[in-house]
Amino acid sequence: MRAPAEGHSLNFTLKQLILSAGLAAKVQAGNVRVVVVPFQDQPHLDGHGLAELGLSEGNSQALLAAVRHAYRTGVIDSRISPIAPGAAFDLLHLTPAHKPVRFGTGIVLRMAINRLDLLTARHWRASGHDSKASFLDYWSQVMPDTPTCPAPWCWLIHFDLKG
Repeated sequence: MRAPAEGHSLNFTLKQLILSAGLAAKVQAGNVRVVVVPFQDQPHLDGHGLAELGLSEGNSQALLAAVRHAYRTGVIDSRISPIAPGAAFDLLHLTPAHKPVRFGTGIVLRMAINRLDLLTARHWRASGHDSKASFLDYWSQVMPDTPTCPAPWCWLIHFDLKG
């Protein structure tokens, strides 16, 4: 094995996802295999361009369907995703002293796009929450840098837990 060429380096660190102790327990018990996280950079939508396609921000369902289709077919570059399907990430939980402790490795099975205002009870339950209020409380605590737009775009990361 050769050393990397000068100016290149190898980075073997995994991305990390820190969960509350309660949510981590649900992951470890096999009850949660989806995590919802916001897009790092919220997209700017051009109203004129949307209108040319017969879409508008007012028709959220049609817009979401078009974006999902564009992502699946490669019209929207998959590199916007925070992590690729098949990639691994460290799962950590916060101790009462707010120290993150690793409890496993997640393997991304699939990525999906949604908007916060279009998440349903199925999404909240799949991500370990009993109600919309519980999910929104989690969202505001764990995602403090969430964009202030009324309907932020978000990723649904479907994963498998490996010890």
